[in-house]
Amino acid sequence: MRMIRDIAIRAGVAIVPVFLAACGAEPDDVPLPRGARAFAPPPVYVRWLAEVRRCSDAPTGAADVRWYEVDGDYFEMNGRMVFTHYDPRANRVVIASAMRFDGSAIRHEMLHAVTRSSTHSRSLFLGTCAHLVTCPEDCLADAGPPPREPAGAIRVPLAEMPVTLDVTPAALSRWSADDFLIATIVVRNTRAVPVVVQTPTPWGGPDSRGFGYAASTDERSEWWDEPMRRSSVLRFAPGETKRWQIDLRAANFPDGALRVRGHYLRRWSDVVQGTITP
Repeated sequence: MRMIRDIAIRAGVAIVPVFLAACGAEPDDVPLPRGARAFAPPPVYVRWLAEVRRCSDAPTGAADVRWYEVDGDYFEMNGRMVFTHYDPRANRVVIASAMRFDGSAIRHEMLHAVTRSSTHSRSLFLGTCAHLVTCPEDCLADAGPPPREPAGAIRVPLAEMPVTLDVTPAALSRWSADDFLIATIVVRNTRAVPVVVQTPTPWGGPDSRGFGYAASTDERSEWWDEPMRRSSVLRFAPGETKRWQIDLRAANFPDGALRVRGHYLRRWSDVVQGTITP
C-alpha cells in the first residue's frame, strides 16, 4: 500500500487540491456535517493528547473535547471539502473516518483543542509542536511569514547533516490497546553556528520533500512523503536537533519483522527493524 499524506480529491478528470484541515472561524450555530456521529476516541488518542499537551505547555487542555466522524475520506463543511475540522465554540472535532488513525492530522486538531483556538500559532504549529502535527497551506498562511534567516548562518550540504531513526517499542502486539510503533526521524546540526541546509531540489517545488519514511515486511509496504512547505525545515540553530514523528499501526502489517527507514530531504537513515507479534 502506498500512503501519500498530500491528498487531493479527484473530480472527473481534474485533480482538486483541498486542505487537510479546516480550522477557521465559523458562523454562529454551525451544524454538524451530514452523517456525523459521535465516537469514543481510541486508546492511542490518550498518548497523542499527552504529546500535544507537552509540546504546547497546556497540561490540562482538551479534557472535554467531543469527537465526531463522517464515513469516507472527506466531508463538506461550509462549502469546502475537508478531512478534519475543529469548532472552538462547541469544542468539538469532526473527522473523516479514514483519518481516525492519522496521527499528525489528529494531533493538529488536538492542538487547536488544547488552546481552544482556531488559529495557527507559528510558535506551536511550526515551532514546539511541528514534529507532531501537519501544517498544510491554510495553516502556513495563517501562521504568517517565517522569521528572518539567523545572522551568521552558513550554507551546508545535505550530506553533512546526520539523519537517524528511532523506533519504539522494539516489538509490539497487534492486540495492544495502543497498537502503534513510534518512528522518529532525527536530524542534527553538529556545528556550533546556525546553518541553512542546501536542498537537492528547488525549495517548495513539486518534487521537494521534507520528511518521509518507508516501512515494509516481506508481504506489505507503505511509504509517505511530506511536501516541503516550510523554510524552517532547512534552518537549524547552533547544535539544534529536529525531529519528525511517524505513527505506524501494527494492524496494517502482518506478523514478523518490520523494516523502517526515514528520510530528511531524501537523505535516508539506516534501516531500523521492529517486530509485530500476534
